[in-house]
Amino acid sequence: MNRSFLLTLSFSVLMITGCAGETRDTSVEHVALVSVMGIDYIDEKNMKLTVAIPVPTGESTAENTKDTQIFSTETKLMQEGIIDISSQADKRIKLNGLEVIMFDQKFAESGKMLSVLENLYRDPTVGGHVRIVVVKGSSEKVLTADYTEEPSIISYLITLMRPQINNTYGPFTTIHEFMYAQTNPVLDTLIPYLEKEESLPKVAGMALIDSNSKEMIQKFNLEQGKLIHSLQGTREIPPFSFNLSENSSEEERVVIDLITSKSKIKGNKNINDPHLTVELKFNGALTEYLGDKDLSNGEDFAKLEKQIGEHLENHTIDLLNELSDLRADPVGFSEKFRMYYDGEWTEDLTEQIVSTAQFDVTVEMKILNVGSLK
Repeated sequence: MNRSFLLTLSFSVLMITGCAGETRDTSVEHVALVSVMGIDYIDEKNMKLTVAIPVPTGESTAENTKDTQIFSTETKLMQEGIIDISSQADKRIKLNGLEVIMFDQKFAESGKMLSVLENLYRDPTVGGHVRIVVVKGSSEKVLTADYTEEPSIISYLITLMRPQINNTYGPFTTIHEFMYAQTNPVLDTLIPYLEKEESLPKVAGMALIDSNSKEMIQKFNLEQGKLIHSLQGTREIPPFSFNLSENSSEEERVVIDLITSKSKIKGNKNINDPHLTVELKFNGALTEYLGDKDLSNGEDFAKLEKQIGEHLENHTIDLLNELSDLRADPVGFSEKFRMYYDGEWTEDLTEQIVSTAQFDVTVEMKILNVGSLK
């Protein structure tokens, strides 16, 4: 081979690798790692992208003592917005540290969540553990509000969205679980619903995302979310707190903790006349009671136990009726029919099952021990 050609080739390779080395991120000072991302609806073509970036220790100044940087931009495309925010931050925005993605309710109702999350899911720097949440109002306002109670809104939101046994809501949803449910013809998606009232944002319920329309179609309260969690087969359930005398002027309240649940669901395999038998069994500790019953008396204790079971059974029936009206299946009832169906299963068949099924529901509550009683 010609020597001059080899020299020219070697020089070209050195030039290319040298230039590439200059564009690589060589230190954390040149990179901004996004921890929380907010996406708000503007119109059919535009969205507002807001990111929260933790300020590395030692970078705060006397003029800027904040430990979080917030940047926003209006954009049509996700990556276009990331590029624009990079110019604002004077650093390269990276999503390696992303933990939470928030969508405002209007964006969730528009049916555009899936396309945005598909884009992020294909990004190798975004992990499948990233958690999804819908917020009431603006996600930008949630991130930019002044929180005197918490040193960092980033750490607060990440902790809030992390599953813990003492959490009073569920289920949680990762980007991986969202993509699985939205591409699964027998399952709709539940994700936490966040509200900011006077102080910090709190989880106030669950948002139901229809896998057919891709739109948010309902908000469930926390008790309904926990019942769906139980129906899905989750063994450990967060505490229940409710009023047993909803139709009475006299209040009778209970708090049940350390709850384990067991669900059993059977279908009759007939998609033209579907019937489902639903059995739920709960075991738990009565940690607090407010009412007139004497729980040291065995008869009164048995009455309360039965009353709690009836309350949960009635609310489960109400929930199933609501799901039937919505033609939605976040539990996977239609799977009991799909496994016996000869042919391709579709979202329309799932809607047909849930909307026409007859449910036979029984709920049993067993109080294993008691705590402080009033």
